[in-house]
Amino acid sequence: MRTLNKAFTAKAVPVEDGGAGEFTALVSAFGVVDRHGEIIDKGAFTDTLAEWASSGRNIPTIWSHQWTDPESFIGEYIGAEETEAGLELRGRLDVEDNPRAARVYDLMRKGRVVEFSIGGGIRDWELIERPDEDPEFHITSIELWEAGPCFKGVNPGTELQSVKAVQTAQAEEFGKTLADQFLAAIKQAGEFTPTGEDPAAQPAQPAEVKTSSAGTGAAPHVRALLELTTMTDTEGTP
Repeated sequence: MRTLNKAFTAKAVPVEDGGAGEFTALVSAFGVVDRHGEIIDKGAFTDTLAEWASSGRNIPTIWSHQWTDPESFIGEYIGAEETEAGLELRGRLDVEDNPRAARVYDLMRKGRVVEFSIGGGIRDWELIERPDEDPEFHITSIELWEAGPCFKGVNPGTELQSVKAVQTAQAEEFGKTLADQFLAAIKQAGEFTPTGEDPAAQPAQPAEVKTSSAGTGAAPHVRALLELTTMTDTEGTP
């Protein structure tokens, strides 16, 4: 199931006759090509809303998809309805005991935060071919996880952290592989005794070790790789 994050310009209207922090918002428009070139069809939320209703829990209101931050769970939706225009939600923010919720509600009332974004997964879709035009991608069923006010859709910092984590893991794996290759070559030549091995059990050392033009012994980058490998192998040893 493809993860879904979509932002819509939504008019959040404070509910004057309701409790503190209540509002209504049209958070998803039906039949409109969005900024991703996709169209959400009417009825796409029917099943997921029924599932939320039967669960006895309310859909959470989360600021800018910050799922890992408890303080960003700023409220809940106490009403949800598919209208002719789209998905309309009635929410209630925790303005009395969550400073972030109170600040977000104030920004909504002042018109500084005017977009809402839904988070979930695409359960079903349909690609409709059109003569002489590009095909249309229609989303026909959505599993709704949350929805909330935001400045501009998905937080770009989250994507950056994910990419950085992948790049770091790849670099570490490459460095370990390279160090292992150097270590194997040097051990085979009998020029290096790993920590914990008996030097007497090693092959006789050559009478002369060639040096690099930069100094004696292994080149600096080789020594660093050997030290890194030794530290990695002994890490966690009591």
